[in-house]
Amino acid sequence: PSANPLPRWCVERLRALLEPWPGTPTAPGGFIRRVGAASTDLALFWCTQTGDAARNFETSLGARHTAYVMRSSAHLFRYETPLLAALVDLYAAEIARIRPRGPLVLGGNCQGAIVALALTRQLVAAGREVRLFVAADSRFAEICGTEAVPVPVALFPATLSKFNPRRHFRDPEIGLRKLAPQGLRMESIEAGYAKLMFGTRMQDLAAKLEAAIDWASGPDRRPDPPPPPPSPASLYQRRIEAPVTELDLAPGQR
Repeated sequence: PSANPLPRWCVERLRALLEPWPGTPTAPGGFIRRVGAASTDLALFWCTQTGDAARNFETSLGARHTAYVMRSSAHLFRYETPLLAALVDLYAAEIARIRPRGPLVLGGNCQGAIVALALTRQLVAAGREVRLFVAADSRFAEICGTEAVPVPVALFPATLSKFNPRRHFRDPEIGLRKLAPQGLRMESIEAGYAKLMFGTRMQDLAAKLEAAIDWASGPDRRPDPPPPPPSPASLYQRRIEAPVTELDLAPGQR
């Protein structure tokens, strides 16, 4: 990729959107920001939508981790365009400059998980150690498509979010493990859609994220946490609206 693969209008728009964000740019003209003053071997990169969410991430995790924030493409471009690959190229090149070696944790909430997953795939293909991929309040199965994630995965669905797989499936981990063959950890957080990065929900996310990092860094990450108790029936979105009074089957059907 070129030194700056994004078109000029997109670069200028991204700079304007990052203006009120917390942290310090990692390099002159850089787009990734360092938050907090901790210095650890493992670097944590988080992709989110707003400066307020980035600030809450800094408050909750910046004092204990070498932490960085970057912006998703919300209000910038659509993810199905080639601009997503250009943005990922930009972030990957910047990470190579600021953290040329050492383990990484990459994650994001909502749309940020889309960017973080594409970045994870690219960095792993380049030979980097990505210890854990994290998706919070995101459609994990949808953003994966049919391609499994090449590193351990931690998922943090918000209980009342439209993205919560437990609103559609009683035990979604059974299917999702196919997309996370290196290990899957899934823990729900009491929150609504787009509320995970604020208030006590952010504190809960920070605690669960740190536990997931320990899990991914441990000698044996295969055993998953015990599944949660079944969700109440009222949580599920899909319901039978009317009883079936008659059912005709063609020969051979069951």
